[in-house]
Amino acid sequence: MPIQHIKHILINALLLAALTPLPVWSGELHDFEHDVTKSDENKPHPNRNTHARRSSQESEPPSQTAEDDSDCDGLFSCFLELILSDAVNAIVSGIGKAATSNSGALQKPDVKFSLMTQKVAPDIVGTRYKFALDYATASLYGEATQYKEDDPKDSLQLMNAMFMQRIPLSRRLRSGLGLGIYNLLGESSTYGAALSIPLNYRVSGRLSIESTATLININDNVVGDMDFAARYELKPMDLIIGYRSLNSQNEQLQGPYAGISVNF
Repeated sequence: MPIQHIKHILINALLLAALTPLPVWSGELHDFEHDVTKSDENKPHPNRNTHARRSSQESEPPSQTAEDDSDCDGLFSCFLELILSDAVNAIVSGIGKAATSNSGALQKPDVKFSLMTQKVAPDIVGTRYKFALDYATASLYGEATQYKEDDPKDSLQLMNAMFMQRIPLSRRLRSGLGLGIYNLLGESSTYGAALSIPLNYRVSGRLSIESTATLININDNVVGDMDFAARYELKPMDLIIGYRSLNSQNEQLQGPYAGISVNF
């Protein structure tokens, strides 16, 4: 199939998904914040066998119990412990290679500012601001999303700062690895560590498809931040349409968004 046909299909599909009133909106700000920030004693047990397993663990010999206590605490913590050292090494190695490849000339950094609006529910709208500084294969960015709910009146702010090392996989495809911190600001202010994996595919000279999967650990609660978007370059401005989904254990804030990005 010619690349021109593929481009038209992708553009039409994304426009249809963004503009059609599909039942994909969901979210209540208070419920989402409570689910993300709940403490261990308030977390629901997935099944009745959980208590039985805990009882059997308490009756085990002290030596085995001590061995279990030494294990990492929670799925996200285990995940971070396993790959954190490799992630740091990959980032440092990528920066070193970028510096070596550009040792002959000083490369100019790229600065981008993005403004996007997301429809989460009929009475919930999110406004998203993003500032990014790109140099070679490294990227440093900060982002803030302000959610406002009309009925009942409520607001929730999600902010994050991330350092990203991008990894070219082919001429059109790029991935990467990012480490950062998230702040959830509502009735209280809560912080958590985050691990992000982006994926970018350039369909043509101006059109690219990008997605980012982020895992966040807040109060030992794992939150997923999934983002899928199409970007069309009109220098010095880009048009963006996409879909973002924030998922906690029992709640979610999700919906389509559209916006612009200005390159400096």
